Amino acid sequence: MSAETTHPDAPTSLDDWILCVHWLQHGPVSADTEAALPQVLATIRAHYAERGRAAPSRMEVRGPDHGLLLTVE
Repeated sequence: MSAETTHPDAPTSLDDWILCVHWLQHGPVSADTEAALPQVLATIRAHYAERGRAAPSRMEVRGPDHGLLLTVE
């Protein structure tokens, strides 16, 4: 999996932001990927915390059409 940063779609507070990732395959997120995402989000949050920066409040996974597929809290 790879990622690149983009600017927010809408203005947000710097202390409350959502990490939005895109599932590029058509169809649902695979079960093994979905099961791994909570740990991925925890690792990302730890990365931000170690640097004294606000971590994402949650992760949204969106499909190729930008529709919401799932949310990880």
